Amino acid sequence: MTLVMVKRTERELGTRDRMVAGAADLVRMHGVHAAGIRQVVAHADAPRGSVQHHFPGGKDQLIAEAVAWAGRHTEEALRKADPGELIPRVCGYWRKSLQDTDFLAGCTVFAAAVDGSDPVRAAIVTAVAGWREALVAKLSGVPEPNRLATVILTAVEGAILLARAQRSVAPLDDVEAELSFLLAARTTRPA
Repeated sequence: MTLVMVKRTERELGTRDRMVAGAADLVRMHGVHAAGIRQVVAHADAPRGSVQHHFPGGKDQLIAEAVAWAGRHTEEALRKADPGELIPRVCGYWRKSLQDTDFLAGCTVFAAAVDGSDPVRAAIVTAVAGWREALVAKLSGVPEPNRLATVILTAVEGAILLARAQRSVAPLDDVEAELSFLLAARTTRPA
């Protein structure tokens, strides 16, 4: 559910941050196995020697930090979203992201879940917990906000996977319509 594009310029980020953002970018497009140290260094336009300096834990540390970085940015975006615009904003972001990347870029956090190490899985658990907290905060006053937060996360992530596989934003359109209906039904109370 990552809500940020992670490619940045050298002016915007230092070497370490470019490497973290570059790793997140590669993971969301090609998975953890394709985000090797050489690929990250090239993608981030970073000096090869900086890997050992910035990431003494190697690739596991770099990927775990990339997942944590993507998770934090998504959590911030969710916390800033207007509750009434939450679902359209999330689905709209993914529609644009998928179309802009020719359906290559998925969610960094869940892409890493498929083949991440223990440190990466720990970063995933933390990221998803932050997203759930942010969603639950936006859903205050709605019955069963924890359950609904889980439904939103799984529906959007599933729609992203289907959209990539089908090379169509139709799954996101369907999820947006159904989740919007569900939220409206849960917030409308009989008089």
